[in-house]
Amino acid sequence: MLDIINKTKIDYRPKLHFTPKQNWINDPNGLVYFEDEWHLFFQYNPFGNEWGHMHWGHAVSKDLLNWEELPIAIHEDEEYMIFSGSCVIDWNNSSGLGDGKNPPMIAIYTGSAQNWEKQVQCLAISHDKGRTFTKYANNPVLDIGKKDFRDPKVFWHEDTKKWIMIMANSTENTISIYSSNNLIAWELESNFGPAGLDGKLWECPDLFALKVEETNEIKWVLKVDIFEREFEKYSMAQVFIGDFDGKNFECEKDENGEFKWQRADYGHDFYASMSWSDVPKNDGRRIWLGWMNSHHYCKNTPTIPWRGSMTLPRVISLKNVGNSYHIVQTPIQEIQILDKSAVALNTYKNIEKNAHEFFIEVKKLKKEDAIFALNFEEGEKIIFGYEAQNNSLFIDRSNSGALSERVEFGAKQSAKRILDCDNLKIHFIIDTCSIELFFDDGLIVFSEVFYVKSPKFKIECLSPIMAKITACALGVHE
Repeated sequence: MLDIINKTKIDYRPKLHFTPKQNWINDPNGLVYFEDEWHLFFQYNPFGNEWGHMHWGHAVSKDLLNWEELPIAIHEDEEYMIFSGSCVIDWNNSSGLGDGKNPPMIAIYTGSAQNWEKQVQCLAISHDKGRTFTKYANNPVLDIGKKDFRDPKVFWHEDTKKWIMIMANSTENTISIYSSNNLIAWELESNFGPAGLDGKLWECPDLFALKVEETNEIKWVLKVDIFEREFEKYSMAQVFIGDFDGKNFECEKDENGEFKWQRADYGHDFYASMSWSDVPKNDGRRIWLGWMNSHHYCKNTPTIPWRGSMTLPRVISLKNVGNSYHIVQTPIQEIQILDKSAVALNTYKNIEKNAHEFFIEVKKLKKEDAIFALNFEEGEKIIFGYEAQNNSLFIDRSNSGALSERVEFGAKQSAKRILDCDNLKIHFIIDTCSIELFFDDGLIVFSEVFYVKSPKFKIECLSPIMAKITACALGVHE
């Protein structure tokens, strides 16, 4: 691996995506908005650039693009590593853990026993905007004696006036739903699953309500990650859409009575996504991001001294297409505050100098392919687009440099197109070593990392079609 790093010409650190100054990160944790700051906590190993010794790292931002990394928020101890979880603002001090001055920020996280014998749910409290946390003296607040019971996502449910916690029973492929009046005493309400795809482990659930576009209808979105499907060697996130009454999640079913599900992202590198809590009502967006990596090669990505990044934050919405609900993801509007400069399409662009944003539109697709390539200066390429024969959208990074010879990295990723129209839109952002593709205004999304030898690339249309392509370099505020 060091040989690969020494030969490359690129500093792979992205401009827009969060990375730590050094060492390993994975799942985003505790995403919460409080007092004009977007908080990003994350799984962090302060001792090296491989997984282990999990703590909660911490970063804050005013605009979701420029991040200030802060000291570690929650430290492991002799008994427990600090696994994934969430944060809430206890506005009414229902927990009684406030200081009488300001509402406390409360982290609810999984304590994973250092001997791996069990996982329990714990609290930590901050009175200084997340800069320091004190572990609750009577931890754990939930211990059912299970080894794989983790990743609490907690939110306030207004209709029942209770806190809701959803938990992954990982090896059972189920989600447990708990409720509480005070964040301390929890009561089991129901279970959901198994459902959707058979997975080795279920992890990192999230549950939230969305208004269906162009209607007054409210539906609930349950996202669950699958770690390493047995028959297909990659990890992924699946989404269920239905209704939630504070006790039970009722998922939409198909004509055969099976639970409907869809993928959140069709690329290799979108995992453990979490949405922000306590976003102000005058903002009103549901925003999430994910870990931009895969369990199958994360230890081998050629980045030093850091390893691991987050995706760009995305706005999630819900749309009814063909009498079926689909999540829609789009980049946050804050990208518009960046300095943008047009770039010529017939010259090489330098991914080390700037992030780049592209828009492609094909207005008369008919039944033809619309395939494009990012051609890099030393021969690597990334191919993506639409294949008419399969009515599918795809990305192929099998010739994208380091790691692409590995089947779990280089395998072509495809998704059936949802829209039935002749107008194809592709919006994508390239940021040094990653590409995020948004097809059809965000109905289908692919997130992929890549590690090419040279920072210079061109875009090429490989199909005999008329395509309008525009591009700009995204300046990053220092």
